[in-house]
Amino acid sequence: MQCYNSTCLTPSVGVATQIFASALNFFAASQCLLTEEPVPDADVHNLDKFDFIIVGAGTAGSVLANRLSAIKDWNILLIEAGDDEPIEGKIPVLSSELVNNQKYDWNYRTAYNGVNNLANKNGSVIWPRGKVLGGSSVLNAMIYIQGNDEDYKNWYDTGNKEWSVEEVRRCFRKAESFQDMKALENPVISNHYGHNGPLVINTFNTSFDYINKVLSAWDEIDIKNVEDLNVANMMGSGMMRATAADGIRQSHNRAYLKPVVHRKNLKILKNSFVTKILINNLSKTAYGVEVRTKSRKYKLFATKEVIISGGAINSPQLLMLSGIGPRKHLCSKGIPVVVDSPMDKIFKITFFYLFQYTVMSLVKRVSLINNLMLFDIFIIVLGI
Repeated sequence: MQCYNSTCLTPSVGVATQIFASALNFFAASQCLLTEEPVPDADVHNLDKFDFIIVGAGTAGSVLANRLSAIKDWNILLIEAGDDEPIEGKIPVLSSELVNNQKYDWNYRTAYNGVNNLANKNGSVIWPRGKVLGGSSVLNAMIYIQGNDEDYKNWYDTGNKEWSVEEVRRCFRKAESFQDMKALENPVISNHYGHNGPLVINTFNTSFDYINKVLSAWDEIDIKNVEDLNVANMMGSGMMRATAADGIRQSHNRAYLKPVVHRKNLKILKNSFVTKILINNLSKTAYGVEVRTKSRKYKLFATKEVIISGGAINSPQLLMLSGIGPRKHLCSKGIPVVVDSPMDKIFKITFFYLFQYTVMSLVKRVSLINNLMLFDIFIIVLGI
């Protein structure tokens, strides 16, 4: 049997080894290009007062912190149960590594109800929810969907006069910075989007030939191809817009929080869990929160408002822990009732709207270098 003195079985004159080592050094150094300073953790003390306390630094909380802290006379405290956005969150093809990761995902699963998800084990599916600055915008597929006008018309007709189609579209344009250069050549598409907002909107990049074949097949069965699904009111087939720029995810942390963390009137408290909203029993108004960290518990007060932006699951949970919810359910858990509210019915309506449209996806995943590099291509068809 022939023996080798080198640990490498294939002999080399040295050039290949140097190139390989240089490549490894390049990839290791490239991580620094995406690395950013962590958001400073607020120095707060028990019984501190603020004008506004925002619970949850996700997609809504990030926007609120940005907008409210723009008024210099207001002191804002933003409380987040999670930590800074990790580097995997910035790299779109690696963000799936954050799902079911206890540090960045709440790890929720749907409950078996005998009707839905019967093909899945125990009739349950994962429901990823971000526990990180930027919330679920750090974990999601970056698909940018504006919704259908009929939904907003229904909300308006039921008495929500600030949710008219025109007002919702105005808010979208205020948030958007549309940067698909080819699509901008179409005046209809260009006029539909905003161009000066903090959230970059682009289009998924792909050169796979089979995508055009799939789109052509859908077109043949009368699911017509459209140039922009948002302009087409979500009816048809085509490539989706994405919250990404220069190959980097545009989470709400990156779009709304990072640009304003230097503001002196904005404090961000990370890795802190709000356990209760403090409510005046007579006036039924919130005046503060109870917060728990790894090492301490304390109360913080708001002179103007306490804003709950914990998401579709955590916000109702916090309200119920604070005594706002269905009386029967709260009493069964030994929670004093402050306001008897049918929270369960509200949540069901929210769930219905989330899944109002059928979504079909074709996913091709190529694994390279022991699954360290993943390339995901998504084709989405809505409105079927």
